[in-house]
Amino acid sequence: MNKALYTQATIYLLIVIVALSPKLKAQVTMGSSLKPNPLSLLDLKENDPDANNANSARGLGLPRVKLTDMNNLFPMFETIPESGVANSQYSAALKPAEDLTHTGLMVYNLNKCSGFGPGTYVWVGNEWQPLSKVNVVQKPKIGITSPSDPAVIRTLNDSTFLIHLPSGKDRRIFPSDNKFSLSLSWEDPVNGSLTVPTITELTDVTTPPAGGPGPNGGLRFLTNPASGWAVPPITTSPMTFDYTIKDMSDVIISENANTIYPYRSRETAVTFKVPANICYGPSQIQVRLNQTNYRMTFNRNNQVLNESGYRLRSASPKFSEKVNYYRFLLMPNYSGDNISGYREETNARWNAAYEHVTDGILVKEVVGTGKPVPTTGGKELIDGSFITTTREPTYISSSTDKNRGKTAGILSYTDTATIARYYPVEIHFVQCASKGFDDTGIEDVGRSTDPSGWGTKVLKHQDIDGNDFYSASFGSAGRWMTTNLAATHYDTESGLSGSLAVYQTIDIDNHDAGAKKYAYPILDVSMIPNPGGLTNSQLTKPGAHWNNVDWSIKGAGWRPIEGILYNWYAATGRGENDNGTTQEGANGTEPAKRQGICPNGWYLPSDRDWNQLEQAIYENIGQYSTYDAVDLAAWNNHIPSKPWVWNTSATSGSSRGGAIDNQHVGHGGAMKDPCPPTCSDGNLSALSYMQGTKNYSKEYYLGGFNATTVGRIKSYVDKPTSSTPVNDRALIYLSRGYNATFWTSAQNNNLGSAWIRDLNTANGGVTRTTYTKTNLLSVRCKKQ
Repeated sequence: MNKALYTQATIYLLIVIVALSPKLKAQVTMGSSLKPNPLSLLDLKENDPDANNANSARGLGLPRVKLTDMNNLFPMFETIPESGVANSQYSAALKPAEDLTHTGLMVYNLNKCSGFGPGTYVWVGNEWQPLSKVNVVQKPKIGITSPSDPAVIRTLNDSTFLIHLPSGKDRRIFPSDNKFSLSLSWEDPVNGSLTVPTITELTDVTTPPAGGPGPNGGLRFLTNPASGWAVPPITTSPMTFDYTIKDMSDVIISENANTIYPYRSRETAVTFKVPANICYGPSQIQVRLNQTNYRMTFNRNNQVLNESGYRLRSASPKFSEKVNYYRFLLMPNYSGDNISGYREETNARWNAAYEHVTDGILVKEVVGTGKPVPTTGGKELIDGSFITTTREPTYISSSTDKNRGKTAGILSYTDTATIARYYPVEIHFVQCASKGFDDTGIEDVGRSTDPSGWGTKVLKHQDIDGNDFYSASFGSAGRWMTTNLAATHYDTESGLSGSLAVYQTIDIDNHDAGAKKYAYPILDVSMIPNPGGLTNSQLTKPGAHWNNVDWSIKGAGWRPIEGILYNWYAATGRGENDNGTTQEGANGTEPAKRQGICPNGWYLPSDRDWNQLEQAIYENIGQYSTYDAVDLAAWNNHIPSKPWVWNTSATSGSSRGGAIDNQHVGHGGAMKDPCPPTCSDGNLSALSYMQGTKNYSKEYYLGGFNATTVGRIKSYVDKPTSSTPVNDRALIYLSRGYNATFWTSAQNNNLGSAWIRDLNTANGGVTRTTYTKTNLLSVRCKKQ
């Protein structure tokens, strides 16, 4: 208390004393009969001042009171001392006047608790104030001084705090030295030492190899585990505990969204305690050190979607950081686990936004008959669990709609947290339920073979059998068909006559004597004869039932643009021993241009022609693909180190082209139709599980190559029996929906094989290899 207030209080005291002495009419001396000081109303002295000006050996004793309430005149106006209940003279109505009247009242307080300390207090009208410094006994209290970022530490209640530690496998930064710190301060450290009475951990139900969803025990300490933090008890505040822990890479092997059970949690909960003092009981807090891996995933339990429709990208046009990027092919509805919708799986909150791209595909955008996508959702879960919500977008599958291959819209999910914990999710809905494709600007030239005026236009043509096919220009590689050939007759200028024979079961070791054969593709298992009791899976495997397939039947859903399958002899028009064993691939002898089964004015491209086409697309990938700006920038940074070089060896090889970004970005990806071929019912029902793709060709009207994955008829070897020699072979239909395989006109130096190109949905490159000439593959022709 300052000197002025002390003086004021003293005057107040004297006034009170005088007021309590009604008989005093003038100056008074108390303690002696000496005359009072001329200026004093009340003079307390025992004698005249001595040499030191002292006039008494004793002082004034104030009332000794146990104050109990800092803002009330207690115990003076209590019903019962320390009850905290005001008496009738100190009711709510009377209190203001009494508080004002007693301003200046001084007492000596005896209470050591309740915020008071022993010493002299004066009432200043609304509270008690000490006239000098007093020793107040503090309530034991523990506080966390670090971390302090509200994105890292969260107060659950007055005594429980949650600290979020990064997993090392989500978006948050995990320190390179694995080091973290926890700083505490506590009041009354002299009278009480800090201890750690209890430490608890989550249960562990996810230990590999039997790991599953759920909690994964406590933190994996590398140094200074929590069990040693207060051994012995700590007497000095503040205190910082530095510790190191492992990340969660032992149970979460990848940032990839398809990692099994990525929603893992570890937690070590540490209770800190300081003991009681003379006024208060002990105080304790619990600090929950929680390490949770946060994810938001788009799930369908669909292997094709997970493997081919998904990639973890470094960025996209919508997001500058990593993004879980999906291309979800909208297919006809079907039953089982793969219902028409999809599932959100997450252990965190999210915001969602839908960007509409193309009309007439998704009904009411992504609003379904079941659960429409809201703008916010999810739940914060830190125990290894997650929540699942099924969404069911309603889409149009009418064959009259020309939207095949178009993006309907883009749905994105982002974290609501200030410091984002999981990578955003971006879903591109691609229409594959419609057979119709956009033919805007495509010019129909019918059977014309005169290219004057064609330029770089996308054109529609007819073959000798009246089947439509389409073509586009590919720069230096010339004009190529962008749909498969379906003719069963040689055209008038081919130098060949007659129609092709329908393929039946053959012995391919004698090359079928060079017979020129074709087959319509098997659209689904309904077209495979079932001798009785075979499952769909068994029907697709080698067996005698294939001998009864009628390969001349067009499935109801067959489309001419998907073409038919030819053996090499039919495709080229060449005989079994034509040109002997001359190597015509790579740097071998270039074969003469062969019209073969191609329409007039077109020819079956050679191995080198195909190489030129690949090179044109490889070096100008943005012209023929739907890759976005981020993909194209990555590709353009990639190809200077991988310039296109023509194979100087005739050796067959695996996929080539150096596709990047998990095989999504490559010239092979740019050449493939994003949608699977149709099935026998005219829809995609049998292939409706194929809801993801690494195929990125532009639409037909934009000049994309659109290699259609109609499959192939390829040899297999029977198991040897007494009646079937080990070298007896037959053919079986394979890979519909997965492979687009094309003949070249170039034979290998092996009499029975020729060079082919194969494009697979799971690969962004192109495979150049050789196949036996009796295999049946697709044909694309090149304009002469």
